[in-house]
Amino acid sequence: MRKNGTDMSSEGHPPPGDAITRGPGILRWTVALVALAGLLVAGIAALAARSHRAAPAVRPAGLTPRTDRRNLLNGRIVFASRSDSDGRYHIHVVNPDGTGETALTSGPADDKTPAWSPNRELIAFTRASQAPGSSGKTTHLYIMKADGTGLIQLTVGPGEAKDPSWSPEGTRIAFTAKDAAGKTRLLIATVDGTPPPQLPKPPADCIDLEPAWSPDGLTIAFARRCGDQPSGLYLMHLDGTGLQAVTTFGRTPAWSPDGAKIAYTGLGSYGPSVYLINADGTGKVELTTDFSGDPVWSPDGSQIVFTVSEVAIVKLYVINVDGTGIRRLTETPSNEVAASW
Repeated sequence: MRKNGTDMSSEGHPPPGDAITRGPGILRWTVALVALAGLLVAGIAALAARSHRAAPAVRPAGLTPRTDRRNLLNGRIVFASRSDSDGRYHIHVVNPDGTGETALTSGPADDKTPAWSPNRELIAFTRASQAPGSSGKTTHLYIMKADGTGLIQLTVGPGEAKDPSWSPEGTRIAFTAKDAAGKTRLLIATVDGTPPPQLPKPPADCIDLEPAWSPDGLTIAFARRCGDQPSGLYLMHLDGTGLQAVTTFGRTPAWSPDGAKIAYTGLGSYGPSVYLINADGTGKVELTTDFSGDPVWSPDGSQIVFTVSEVAIVKLYVINVDGTGIRRLTETPSNEVAASW
């Protein structure tokens, strides 16, 4: 479901978007006002004061049950959205409470896999457009300002770049691409165009994809698939040393802000689900139900945004890391994938 919907079919499992399932329901709050009569004016005032101290049932204007103060502090969520009217993916931003959705890109290209820079001033994403003199498409890595202006293309050539992940200092971007030999591997691009360091190639029968840069900048988490085996999660240093298997089945890793845990798409009872695991491979916990994935942490580490395959659509949901408070992010009819918070 990662970045366009994780392709679990490549591992012998159906992709979440192909499943017919019902997404999690959203809690609906009903507030009832009980009319009180026969009270003296002083008694009414005293009751109102007590109710205010105990959190009144009637919420202040403009504050809905979905609004959470920590959401407002975490900043906007950027994601790829596709509507039936357009048929293409474009980059959108939305407030964490689901309000203020705005399209940042448009046009004939498919724009996907957006990722906030660490200072939240830039967005990296991939754009699939018609290849000159060919019937096929190329996919390249771009960056733009947070308001959608200042577009810059970072990669050239045959392309197929995807899954960008910023380094903590914001000068480099790790991503998945095919090299000159057609091998899917992890590469690094630099924002200023200087020659970047390169990650080592995977073994001959393996492909590496979906990199996630650790908060301390020393380690890359990624998915590796070898032969006909399912993808597993791995860690390695930038020079290729320290290779470590985290879990034997997993995709779309995402580091917690403190670097202690990794959220990822694993295999639930009947399909992909979101899991949390310690960076050393211990303490695995299933966070969501089946046919969900592509998790991304909130900046404060208290919540995760992820995708859910519903009957005929893929939507973004938000959940607390303790498994409570699940809610749908927006109520639009568009497909929503590849979030970055």
